[in-house]
Amino acid sequence: MPVVLPFAKPLTTHVPYDNCVLGILQNYEQTFDWIFTNFINIYINQRTGREYFYPVYLWKICPFLDEFSLPYIFIKKNFRLYTDFLESCICERFYVYNVLNIKHISKYDVFIEDVHNSFVYGIDSERKIVKLCKCFEKSKEPS
Repeated sequence: MPVVLPFAKPLTTHVPYDNCVLGILQNYEQTFDWIFTNFINIYINQRTGREYFYPVYLWKICPFLDEFSLPYIFIKKNFRLYTDFLESCICERFYVYNVLNIKHISKYDVFIEDVHNSFVYGIDSERKIVKLCKCFEKSKEPS
């Protein structure tokens, strides 16, 4: 049976981990004041021209989210497949932010080892589908 957690196309995009926080929070009206106070806080370094969101990791200070980290060995010891771990998390209403090797994602059709920031918000174990959000480009819907 498919399980899909609430996720909206972010109002604005910057980097994957900020996009994911925004994609979750936008579903809940009570978070809007916090969003506009914390997301619209950009610093442009005049020397380098680089832009920064402050603070660096918004999910760490967000009063609406809890963050949990698990070591790889815990997942390996307790789940036969990584998708079993994902299914367990999603069914318990936990989103999963992870960094994957794109070589092992068939949709990419590549043979190189490279990292891919991904955010899991749904799973359908019967159809063998994992719902990932990339949110790298403004025009993209969650995929």
